[in-house]
Amino acid sequence: MRKTLLTSRFVGLILLFVVVLGAHPAASARRVGVYCYMSGTGSEVFHDGNVEVRLVLSPMGHAIVEVENLTDKVIFVDRGRSFAWVNGLSATMFLPSSHTETHTQGYGTVEHDFHHVTWISGESHSDSQTVYDRRILPVAPHGTTVVYEWSRLPQLMRKDMIRVGRDGSLFSSKCRGAFLTPSAAPDARAERGNSKKFKMGDSRTYAAESSPLTLAADVQYSLNEDGSQPVRAYVTDYVSSIVVGGSEGVGKDSALRTFFPHAIDGKQCFGFRSGKSSGLIVGEIASLALVVAIPLAIGRQSFDEPDWVSKHSW
Repeated sequence: MRKTLLTSRFVGLILLFVVVLGAHPAASARRVGVYCYMSGTGSEVFHDGNVEVRLVLSPMGHAIVEVENLTDKVIFVDRGRSFAWVNGLSATMFLPSSHTETHTQGYGTVEHDFHHVTWISGESHSDSQTVYDRRILPVAPHGTTVVYEWSRLPQLMRKDMIRVGRDGSLFSSKCRGAFLTPSAAPDARAERGNSKKFKMGDSRTYAAESSPLTLAADVQYSLNEDGSQPVRAYVTDYVSSIVVGGSEGVGKDSALRTFFPHAIDGKQCFGFRSGKSSGLIVGEIASLALVVAIPLAIGRQSFDEPDWVSKHSW
């Protein structure tokens, strides 16, 4: 019977194995937040003394067109002659639609019988009414009204410039994405190829004529209810830069956290979570490979025996 004793070399390998296991969780891949900043050049606001039309982003990842009445009279917005634009494609702001509203009312009566037993009898009835969407939208004097909304802005981005997960999986933790075109910044290094996955610290700059998302609104309003003497207001904005950072600033539902600045230097921002950062995935794979390789190396390692072990007869 022979015994193999632990040597200092074997102890060193075990210590290295423990260190790698401890460091492995820190190398795990993580999701990143992708923050899209609009240009904010002033063209997102129209002002003519009668109305102020604004293109505003909400923290929930939507964009709305607001009309503020600056006069003491009612202003009438004709959504049938107003248009919303996304990346050069237009659609009317008015789509005939309706929905049904149901209201239920109930009441009860306290009653007594000759045995002095008390109970409550009640009845209820419901009524429904159909509410039709209005083409002509009045705006109260010095009031503000939302006349249009774009929802899920990340999914409206140009598919040839940026990839944002899959349809229907935008708000899940498995959402992935990649830059498909290089940055437009003059001093940016040219990318060797497309499909560069999002990675912490990445950024892109875009010009007005080549942006992954351009929004515009062409609104027609009148000071007269019959629509005579109409006036047109035009607003537009585009994504001028994208920054990839920590995912703590944006929730799974694409809502920006309250501690994340919604506007920096006057530029509005919306965000979303991507899939795991490509750079960290490489580190994770490398650490996993090292964890697996060390036990294999230990198993194949032959250790020197002291002379007294080999010479002793058991």
